[in-house]
Amino acid sequence: MRKPKYRIRELSALNRIASSINSTLELAHVLDSALQEVQELFRVEACSLMLLDEPTGELVLETSRSQQGDRIQPVRLRVGEGIAGWVAREGQPLLVADVQRTRGGISGVDRTSV
Repeated sequence: MRKPKYRIRELSALNRIASSINSTLELAHVLDSALQEVQELFRVEACSLMLLDEPTGELVLETSRSQQGDRIQPVRLRVGEGIAGWVAREGQPLLVADVQRTRGGISGVDRTSV
């Protein structure tokens, strides 16, 4: 069970994401704002967000964030490929403590130093 203080942080982040969604129709801005909230909430070094391109069935990197301000180069993955592809195929979240040591990581995609 999560601590009440953490639960308040989660709900506050969700509220800010909802406000962002309601304040603009610009998808890139909404996704970047949401990713910033996720990065701060979970206190991770880096994170990225991929969307499914339905016509091709591929995952497309839409935005990424890192503490160093690095940006990941555009990438497309098949569902089932790498960590993100596994999550898309299984429809379940996956917490990875050390992406570089995880089997199924994709060089240049699942690393922060890109």
